[in-house]
Amino acid sequence: MVLLGPLLKRWLLPELPLARFLDVLAITVCFAFALVRISCFMNGCCTGVQCTEFYCLSYAPGSQVWYQHFQQGLLASGELPSLPVLPLHFLFMAASFSVGLFLMWFDGRRSFSGQIALLYLVLHEGAKGLLESFRDPYMVELQMTSLLISAAGLVALIIIMRRRHYK
Repeated sequence: MVLLGPLLKRWLLPELPLARFLDVLAITVCFAFALVRISCFMNGCCTGVQCTEFYCLSYAPGSQVWYQHFQQGLLASGELPSLPVLPLHFLFMAASFSVGLFLMWFDGRRSFSGQIALLYLVLHEGAKGLLESFRDPYMVELQMTSLLISAAGLVALIIIMRRRHYK
């Protein structure tokens, strides 16, 4: 968003200020990420740890999680579905959708252009970073990247808010 946003803005809406364009893009990206998680559900990827609760899902042979379980020798037969796993993609979807709705609501209350984009970084990436704890296999790089992006957004937001307060 940060790297390609300015190029996309020049192409789509050259008359809109960049900070405001990034606000609109942030809200759009939240809903786009929520929709992308449907493909994660269909592919059986981006799943969480094994679990036995009522909300846990098993995936058909050939899915990504099934291959993982099959290679680890967790399945007695290649014809069996995967073991039940936490449907992490639905949690990612809910987080993206919730952050998108919040940002839409907050947009009318923002103090400056660019605030929504920074809140996106803090909230969306922060939620994603926390949810990455439940991914199986766990990938520290994904979690740390999200949490660092969230922290950078928070630092930028605090700096801008302080400068605006002291003017």
